[in-house]
Amino acid sequence: GWYGYFATRRPANDLLRTSIIAGAYSDDLIHWKQFPTPVFAPDNCGCIEVPNVFKIGDLWYITCLTGLFYGAFTSFSDESIYNGTIYAVSDSPRGPFRQLKDNVLLGARTAACPLALHHLIFDGEDYLLYTDREKHNHTDGGNPVHGTLATPKLLARDGDNLIVRYSPKVELLARHELPLDYDYLRNHAVWKDWGHIWKRPPVDAQIKEGCIQLSNPANFSILPLNIALESFILESEITIRDAVAAGFVLRMTEPWNADFVRVDSEFRGIRYIEYSAAEFLETRHAVIPINQAFQLKVVVRREHTEIYLDDRLLTSFARYRGLGGGLGLFVDRGTAIFRYCRIRELA
Repeated sequence: GWYGYFATRRPANDLLRTSIIAGAYSDDLIHWKQFPTPVFAPDNCGCIEVPNVFKIGDLWYITCLTGLFYGAFTSFSDESIYNGTIYAVSDSPRGPFRQLKDNVLLGARTAACPLALHHLIFDGEDYLLYTDREKHNHTDGGNPVHGTLATPKLLARDGDNLIVRYSPKVELLARHELPLDYDYLRNHAVWKDWGHIWKRPPVDAQIKEGCIQLSNPANFSILPLNIALESFILESEITIRDAVAAGFVLRMTEPWNADFVRVDSEFRGIRYIEYSAAEFLETRHAVIPINQAFQLKVVVRREHTEIYLDDRLLTSFARYRGLGGGLGLFVDRGTAIFRYCRIRELA
């Protein structure tokens, strides 16, 4: 037979307890019998919709769209997420599905977050497809609108938890790789002093093939890579020694406009911060290794930005300002090492 799922409400005095996912069963897809109790009934959402139910291993999962735009501040276990998709787990497709300590599958601070997540199996692997939202008139100030189909992601389990992982199929869109010009970095980039209104000494950098060490004990320093792209994959193995943060700089345009992708040990997570007006911010909490190498990867397809930590997708959102700007590396108050830095242009 078949299971069917639908978003609905149940009578209650407390509105937050009325949004549920109900289920039904059919032998012929014509006659349906509804389950006597909801399959998923969270108490922390103003509204939930777009249910998707699937099995990975021996567990069943349900994903649902929710967010602040549905009337609740309390929907997500990560307080830095306001809009996106939560998930819950069960031993049966009939439920009841229960939320885990971390209930965020994919989300963002802004409403231009992924929509309508859908699971499918392809070539024996679990994949995730969804809609990348865009902004009206293709400006950051526009209202969120339906966008385009995202590139595929892998779905995986970490214990009972469900996580979204990078899919190498994205690289089918790669046009070519842009090698770093290490002579330029040693002889010119270190003197750029990018992002500071007062002239400063050159960044403390040790640069050799395949390895760049940046240090600044008192402030942040940026190493421009002399590469500007609109759609790309930027990745590097990074080791934070004693720094507060390190990571990438994107969309570098004059005068000193850029975006920081900060792997931030003080914040204990990823922070995407516009510099220098600080009008745009996306964050996601995560475990940040110290004195231990991790992989940071950013996939940008025009306005669509995805940030991966050790190939786990932490956040995805739309961003328009500075498209086609320059790329760089940075360290903030300490020392960080960048190894195997790669840049590939995407079609």
